[in-house]
Amino acid sequence: MRKPFVSISAALALTAALLQGETFTVRSTADAGDGSLRHALTLANDHAGADTIRFEIAENDSGFDGSVWWIQPLSPLPAITGDSLWIDGASQDSSSGNTNPHGPDIVIDGGAQSGEGIGFLVYGGDVAISGLVISGFSDYGIRFRGATCQGGRVQGNYIGTDPEGSASRSNGTGVYISREAGSVLVGGADPSLRNIISGNYGNGVYTTSSRGNVIIGNFIGTDRTGFASVPNALDGKSNGIELGTYSTHNTVGGIGAGYRNIISGNGRDGIHISYSDSNVVIGNYIGTDVSGLGGLANSVSGVGDGIDIRYGSRGNRIGGAGAGEGNVICNSANVGVRLHRQAEHTVIMGNLIGTDASGTIAMANHNQGVYIYDGCHHNVVGGAGPGAGNVISGNTGCGVELYQLGTDSNRVSGNIIGLSADCSSPVPNLIHGVLLHDSTGASVIGPGNIIAGNDSCGIAVANRADGNTVSGNFIGMLPDTVTCFPNGGDGIRFTAACAVRSQMIGPGNVIAGNGGRGIAIIDSTASGITITGNTIFDNMLGGINVAEKANGGVTPPLLSGQDPLSGSAAPGATIEVYSDSGSQGRFYEGHTLAGVSGGWVYTGSLRGPHITATATDDSGNTSAFSAWAVVSVDDESGRQPSDWALEQNYPNPFNPATTITFSVREQSRVLLTVYTVQGRLVATLADGAFVPGVHRVVFSDEGLASGLYLYRIHANGYSALKKMLLLK
Repeated sequence: MRKPFVSISAALALTAALLQGETFTVRSTADAGDGSLRHALTLANDHAGADTIRFEIAENDSGFDGSVWWIQPLSPLPAITGDSLWIDGASQDSSSGNTNPHGPDIVIDGGAQSGEGIGFLVYGGDVAISGLVISGFSDYGIRFRGATCQGGRVQGNYIGTDPEGSASRSNGTGVYISREAGSVLVGGADPSLRNIISGNYGNGVYTTSSRGNVIIGNFIGTDRTGFASVPNALDGKSNGIELGTYSTHNTVGGIGAGYRNIISGNGRDGIHISYSDSNVVIGNYIGTDVSGLGGLANSVSGVGDGIDIRYGSRGNRIGGAGAGEGNVICNSANVGVRLHRQAEHTVIMGNLIGTDASGTIAMANHNQGVYIYDGCHHNVVGGAGPGAGNVISGNTGCGVELYQLGTDSNRVSGNIIGLSADCSSPVPNLIHGVLLHDSTGASVIGPGNIIAGNDSCGIAVANRADGNTVSGNFIGMLPDTVTCFPNGGDGIRFTAACAVRSQMIGPGNVIAGNGGRGIAIIDSTASGITITGNTIFDNMLGGINVAEKANGGVTPPLLSGQDPLSGSAAPGATIEVYSDSGSQGRFYEGHTLAGVSGGWVYTGSLRGPHITATATDDSGNTSAFSAWAVVSVDDESGRQPSDWALEQNYPNPFNPATTITFSVREQSRVLLTVYTVQGRLVATLADGAFVPGVHRVVFSDEGLASGLYLYRIHANGYSALKKMLLLK
């Protein structure tokens, strides 16, 4: 089996030769003396120039176990203070061949060390450490420290595992870059440069007060195969990668399989970003094995997220719109991507959150897909351009949740929430697609989200989530407005006791085919919910449902005349007119205003065959559809009937709607009402002046239970009563 470290020697040897540095050779596993690693480090520190430390240890050395050579320092090794040093562990192959087919031949083990437990402490610049197993150090496997420490490389090592890369031999932290050290490259695009950074008690990779580091191509939290977990964060508090205080402009991952980190199987978060700005995380598998198709959860301690961003971290980017920039983020015990404690200006773009790498199979994050709360603001989930949207599907909680006072001015747009990446099948989030609650505000949901196939509502709003806008989304249906993947509940629901104020629903939402109502306002204290310019049709339980006294108690307008369409509503109300073949509002036709007496006239064209309308008062409260008074445009008002008449409804029994026909012999006020058999008024279908002719209205079952209902007409002394049966 070819060892994965030979190309490091070839690549770096040329650099060393060009710089004409010295070579110091380690010939013994002894802790001190000529030929020891300790002695070689001392010589390199004392020599100016680009130096190399090679390994040529005989097989009869007492530290050789038949597979690897164990170097076990009894006290800390000399800190590396000189620049341009290359510690080349793979050089052992050239003298002894491939004795460990599973990984490096040289083990630097801290298990016998007393005092501070650090494998390599680096202060110098351009220091490369490659081809070693570095394990058993109580503090750090490798630490880069100080402003003079720039441009280091960590490549081809096993850091925190046994020599086979299959079990833990913990360091405290695997790689620590701190105190203004920076521009360190951890890993590489070629498999020979991959580090296995696993099994550490704390973080796999940890940065503080550091910038410009690049972490690519590594297995962080897995064994050498990438198919089994060897967790970092055995303490249950640390993470696969932590970009800590004042870490900026770091890059984790890249475009293409070679640049991809596998960050899986760790004890808590896959990636944790705290007090840190302008970092980029792209192209990684976080929560899967190396294939991207098998689950390998982070949070093996039972808590933790795929990515956690907190403490005012600003301007970080998770994923991207370009091909290959998105991360796969799944299988977390808690949240896929969590923003809290005033994280701001984060962009979450182009990722698969809750599915495998194919985007078709659920691999649930076991709470929300994306959770933004605790004062986070001006964050963006998705985007308008090609590739910018995330697939947020298959999660155990909501797809996206915005929560708490101060969590405001966030945007969720262009995402697929609840379906597969190709929108061919449901991959439901098990609660709502999007949830806004507990005083989150001033956020925008849309445009361009496809929110469909979720187990409960498409969008739910609760507990004083004020001042949000929902516009330009497809809720329950694809953009073709033909293919339906219903959300199990309402398209948009304002929940009980939510006391919501000042919401804008529209324009441009398509809310169709959902298992509940298109829009439901079920809290009587909700107000200021403006519903405007949407396409709402074929929802199972009706188009718009407004609880009694909710939204200012605005009643639907009455439609009483045609040619032109006219009616009555609250004085000064804005009347929006819709056409539909059913009893909802598929086509927005336009709007007009009610006069000071409440009368209104709409002179625009109408598609029909049925017309409905909403009324919105000057406080922004919108009524339900006049679904109880949907006037047909194919009336026969030009034909003079011989008498007054009320026909039997058709069909009867009915579900979800039925047509009631009546004849008007001469122009008169007509009152057409529906009652329960107990005499409770259910709907007023007509109340206004009608011209002579045959007129039809469509009565929908919105919000009604199965049973027998009565409908009655009063017109110019004529009165009639008939029965109809609703069967659900």
